[in-house]
Amino acid sequence: MSITPQAQLLNVSEVAELLSLGKSSIWRHVSNGTLPKPIKICGATRWRKSDIETFIENAA
Repeated sequence: MSITPQAQLLNVSEVAELLSLGKSSIWRHVSNGTLPKPIKICGATRWRKSDIETFIENAA
C-alpha cells in the first residue's frame, strides 16, 4: 500500500515551515478558525497536507 502525496500528514513544525510562521502562530490561527483544525491519530496532532495546500491556494 502506498501513500499518495495528498494523504501525507504534517506536524506543527512542518506546517509552520510551509507557512513561514512560528508554532504559536499556527495554534493562534487554528483557534480563530483561519487555519484548518488538525486531526488526532493515536495521540499525535497532524494536518492533512492537502488541507494546508488548499489553504495556501485560497490565501493567494
